[in-house]
Amino acid sequence: MKITIKDIAQKSDVSISTVSKIISGKYKTDNIKISEATIERVQKVAKEMNYEPDYGAQLLSTGKTFTIGIYMPKSKNGAFYFSHYYAGLIDSIEKEAVKSGYDILLINYGSYINKFNTKRIDGLIIIEQYIEDKDLEYLLKENKPFVIINNLIDMKLNLYSVNIDNYAGIKMAVEYFIENNHKKLAFIGELVEKPQKEHMMRLEYFKEILKENKMDVNEEMLLIDGVQGITENIKKHYYNQLSGYMGMEYLYKKYWKKFTGVFCANDVIALGAMNYLYKKGIKVPEDVSIIGFDNVDFAEHLMGGLTTIRQPLDKMGKNAFELLLRLMNKEGTEEKRKIEVDPELIARGTVAKI
Repeated sequence: MKITIKDIAQKSDVSISTVSKIISGKYKTDNIKISEATIERVQKVAKEMNYEPDYGAQLLSTGKTFTIGIYMPKSKNGAFYFSHYYAGLIDSIEKEAVKSGYDILLINYGSYINKFNTKRIDGLIIIEQYIEDKDLEYLLKENKPFVIINNLIDMKLNLYSVNIDNYAGIKMAVEYFIENNHKKLAFIGELVEKPQKEHMMRLEYFKEILKENKMDVNEEMLLIDGVQGITENIKKHYYNQLSGYMGMEYLYKKYWKKFTGVFCANDVIALGAMNYLYKKGIKVPEDVSIIGFDNVDFAEHLMGGLTTIRQPLDKMGKNAFELLLRLMNKEGTEEKRKIEVDPELIARGTVAKI
């Protein structure tokens, strides 16, 4: 038998109107005062009774679906990384959405524009770097509420976004190497024909910070994009682990003993690099030190623990949803158009003092 809001009201000992306002999220959007205890009781009862909202009725009465879209890359070859970085963001977004009475719709195919136009979603969070400018310009023109996480898209569009402070993260990594007396550093990023903009940005910051600290910048040990003999072999594969493996192989064969530390543009690249060293019988950190970026789930358990720069995915997802909620509710957001989140150095077992 279909559970109705009347059933929930009876079991929660509140009015049908109160249940309706809580279930629909109207208590937030219309700033209706209901005690936290009542909200929690009604939500708990609705969950226990397996209540399923009538979205058609909601749309007719409020003009809202109470669903947000999350757009992310297709991940056929990237399931391993997807299971850490993207899942962490999605989990934090969903936790916040549920508190405000929203469901999420994952979109990694087709058109997110179509989801707006067919009234499937009220707002959109984009976790992707390769978005067509014309699509974004359309969303802006039509005044559709959307937020981008780690925005590396044309800044002229002045988009709402939540970003990690990449410069601060790279600075932490380089300075940690320096604290441990490392003066010769290499870099491994995405070794494909069109590297992620984020990896290119991290490389530029890496070079900038080396120069600020009066350290040598050996361009031949900064690997990204078209490294001879690597790119052709790697371009048909998922970049992360194989980039790390082949990048470290290249550094070992051409520049061994000319570097003591390697910064990897993310943790899975670091995993690939360490895998190559392990097969060669080279010890980390005794023979070479490594720092990654992201602090994905496995980093803590990787060969004694990977030293890395943590992206606070929980905070990023929370901020992204809160910003989107203000946009959907047409609240003032100009002062928080671009939110920047601080990274954190997680020192573990892959950097040795020399």
